[in-house]
Amino acid sequence: MAKVKPPSKREIKDAAVAQVLRVLREFRAKQPDADVYAAAYYMFYCDGSWMSWPMVAIGTQENLLRDDGTVDEGLRWSPADWGYDVEAEDTDYALAKRVHDYALTLGGEDAYDDAYERRFLRIFPKAAKAATKQAIAEGLADEDFIVVPLDEAMELVRPALTEEQLRRHFPELVAAELARQSILDLPQPERITTLIGLLDYQPGALVTWEDASAMLRDEGVAAVPQLVAALRGELVDVGVISLLADINHADPEAISALEAVMLDENQGEPERCWSASALARLGRQDLILAQIEALPDWILASLAAPYCSFADRTRDRNLDYRPLEQILSDHPRLKPVIKERLHSPPCSLRDHEVPEAERATRSEFSLVRKH
Repeated sequence: MAKVKPPSKREIKDAAVAQVLRVLREFRAKQPDADVYAAAYYMFYCDGSWMSWPMVAIGTQENLLRDDGTVDEGLRWSPADWGYDVEAEDTDYALAKRVHDYALTLGGEDAYDDAYERRFLRIFPKAAKAATKQAIAEGLADEDFIVVPLDEAMELVRPALTEEQLRRHFPELVAAELARQSILDLPQPERITTLIGLLDYQPGALVTWEDASAMLRDEGVAAVPQLVAALRGELVDVGVISLLADINHADPEAISALEAVMLDENQGEPERCWSASALARLGRQDLILAQIEALPDWILASLAAPYCSFADRTRDRNLDYRPLEQILSDHPRLKPVIKERLHSPPCSLRDHEVPEAERATRSEFSLVRKH
């Protein structure tokens, strides 16, 4: 692929600053007396085939008021509900496309994602700081005004704000960070126990079950014995089951526990299906096939799990279509069952997996070639 020159980080930053100031000036012309407390970049979107420039919304104290005069704090950092947002201009979208086109030339999804992170997303906190300073200097907002990039994971918020601003406007993020750090400071066995206890959904928890799952995934093999103990005990949970597959360590005790759940007709369908999927992702399709006459199709479909999107969380994964080809060869009746599951979003391709993906395009099985 021909070389493509990406826009400079300065170009991205200048355009992002100009976007906020443009929208803020337009807003002030329409509502000069509004009590503006923030502007936000939001609707960041990139799926590998398209990279979009975010919108800008203006937040006002007036928009937070309910009919009875009380403040709806749930709207304070929900820019889609602020009532005034503006799409980017064509020149902004053109810059995003240049980053996208450049990222495509790097080869592989990992390189693309890295370019999106370094050459696009990370620039917006810097732009937010600069736009905040300029907006206040121009008298478009008062000294308490902030510009903040509100990405879905809230990862761009901290670098856009000072510590004081973060504590004032996003105390829940500060509290969550402190809670996560307090867990990380625990000795590893106690840390793993604590994290497993957080896998059970608790509304309002500072450390969410998603955070706990990610932290347990980072613990790797060390977490497997306690996860197995939980699975054999009272926590037969799809989160625990999925983590055993994510960590990607085919421990005999883990395999045995997963097989027991898959075969236990007293368990729910999700738990049995996820256990079968975990076995497939751990390379133990043979344990599923050994029960081919006894297991329902909705469990047998789990043979396709290593090739579906939830396998993206697998540590040290190596994509390999040969087991699937062998299954299709030995058990042709399973083709429609597996085909239906393969229609779910496929796993992402990692750089080191490209040779296997290219080999699979020449497979004798159309199901593999098309996937």
